Amino acid sequence: MVRKMLQAVRSGAAKDRSRIFKDYIAQLPRPLSIVDLGGAADMWKRWGVTEADHLHLTLINNHHIDKSHQKEELYGLFIKAEQEDVLRLGPEFLEPFDLVFSNSMMEHLESREAQARLASTIIRSGRPYFIQIPNKKSLIDPHFPHPFAPFFACLPRTIRAALLTLHPLGSGNRSKNYRESLRRMGFYNPIGQKELKALFPEAEIQSERLFGLPMSIIALRKK
Repeated sequence: MVRKMLQAVRSGAAKDRSRIFKDYIAQLPRPLSIVDLGGAADMWKRWGVTEADHLHLTLINNHHIDKSHQKEELYGLFIKAEQEDVLRLGPEFLEPFDLVFSNSMMEHLESREAQARLASTIIRSGRPYFIQIPNKKSLIDPHFPHPFAPFFACLPRTIRAALLTLHPLGSGNRSKNYRESLRRMGFYNPIGQKELKALFPEAEIQSERLFGLPMSIIALRKK
């Protein structure tokens, strides 16, 4: 019962984010070329994006590290995928696009320094951007959505790692040992609202809420 409620909250938050994004791009000219850093075709499909929307999507993923979208189906000719490490991209790679987009990716970079480096690249490209990140202070962590782990992202990394050796916490699998768990936590560096503002000081920061609960934070800039 509790898990179904958590899933309903997450699904509701995703629908709300889709609405925010569609409102954001409503006044932008078409066709609109979007580079999606860490992107997933399945997400765009869930959002109901089709050829009729006149969006051209380029999904950027590093499958050497994250294989989760490696074999996913690109369901339309308006979507293509490229194998790139976002931390090796320069502003010139992003400049030809109309919009830089990212959904639940930056928190998986290996350090605060890596997050700052990517944010700097996005800003220096001069392109509009829509960067979504789960709120560190959310009651329900989208990556570890278990009722036994409220405010999971706020816990010290050592405690998070220890808990994952005891239970998968909705993540799919429990860590075999503490060392493996610490390695996993090395690629999970949650971000709060103040930290996101520090990364994107000129952005408008929106807080995505559902039933009053903080869910995600979004840094957006139109020009």
